Formats: sequence, C-alpha cells, structure tokens
Amino acid sequence: MIDAKLVRAEELEAAFTDMGKERPDAVIVQPSLPAKRVAELATKYQIPTVSTLGPFAEQGGLMSYSPVLDYLYRRAAVYVDKILKGAKPGDLPVEQHRPGAVAGSTPGGLENLRADAPAKG
Repeated sequence: MIDAKLVRAEELEAAFTDMGKERPDAVIVQPSLPAKRVAELATKYQIPTVSTLGPFAEQGGLMSYSPVLDYLYRRAAVYVDKILKGAKPGDLPVEQHRPGAVAGSTPGGLENLRADAPAKG
C-alpha cells in the first residue's frame, strides 16, 4: 500500500510520478481533489482510479461509486411531506439504504458505463 498524502492540489503531479514508479494496483481518490486533473494524471501514468465522487468516471476516472442523490432527495421529500401533514418523525419507519450508482469509463473516458437504476418506490 502506498500512502500519498497531499496538502495542495499542486502536489498531484509529483504524487502520480511517485505512484507511477511504484505501480499500485489501484488508487482511491478523495472527492476533495480536482477530479478532472486526477483522471488526466491517472491516464498518463496508467494507474486505475476509483472515487466516491459521482462525476469522477464521467471526467475520465476509471470508476466511481456514490449514492444516487436524486433518489435520496426524493425519498427525503416524502418524509418532509409526511411530517408537514402531522406525522411525528419518531413514528416514521427507517428505510434501508438503496444501492448507489456505479459508473465506469473505457480507456480514454469516451464512453460511460452506468449501473445506477435504483428501485422505484
């Protein structure tokens, strides 16, 4: 395992240069880093990358796994509606979290493969 700690985004190039020499199997990218730049460097150094940032794969990263925010917002609206109609929050059932979205990209990021169809309900 390689631990590449970055303080500033300017350190990305040096970190990927070092990782390119070490040849890691994959890199987990923090969502606070500039996704497009990370994807460019990962492609340059041929390092597989994954992130919890939804658009990461769309910006050229290998894969992302994240919650489907639109779905979560819709489910939250249902709870708000029930509370505004008089339901007590403590009486509302707890829902099980639905799977998140998995997105991947082909080398070069030209085609996105998506598996993010949560169950409707």
